[in-house]
Amino acid sequence: MWIDATRHFVIAQPLVICSWHISVIKIILLMQRQLSALTSELGSCEGMAMKNDLNPARLLEAFEIVMAKGEKTELGKIYEGIEAMTDYDGYNVYLRGSGVELHIGFHNTYDLKYDQAHQRDSFLKKIDALLSA
Repeated sequence: MWIDATRHFVIAQPLVICSWHISVIKIILLMQRQLSALTSELGSCEGMAMKNDLNPARLLEAFEIVMAKGEKTELGKIYEGIEAMTDYDGYNVYLRGSGVELHIGFHNTYDLKYDQAHQRDSFLKKIDALLSA
C-alpha cells in the first residue's frame, strides 16, 4: 500500500491471468480479425439501408387492405398473393408472400425476412400494387 500524488491510499494487487483468460482473449482477437476482413470484403453498406427502408404506416395500410378484401386462411386472410395475419393481442402484424415474411411490431418496427433479393423485390411490388389499386 502507498499514497499517490492525490493523497489517496492505493492497494496494489497482483494481476493474475490464467490460461482460460488467455484463451478468451485469443478468441476475441480472432473474431475481431474475421469481422474486419468481412467488413473490408463487403465494403460500405450505406446503400443497403436505403433499399430496405420501408414505411411502416404504408405496410399497415397494405395489411388493412388484405384483411378487408381477402379470403380467410388458417392464420388470417389472403389477397392478391399476400397473406396477412396477427398475433393474439394484435400488437404484431405479419405479411407474407413470394417467399418473404414481414413482421411489423410495436412502435412501427419491422423485420423483413427473405432468402434472395428477387423474392423481396416481388413481394414489395405486390405491396405497391395493393396500395395503388
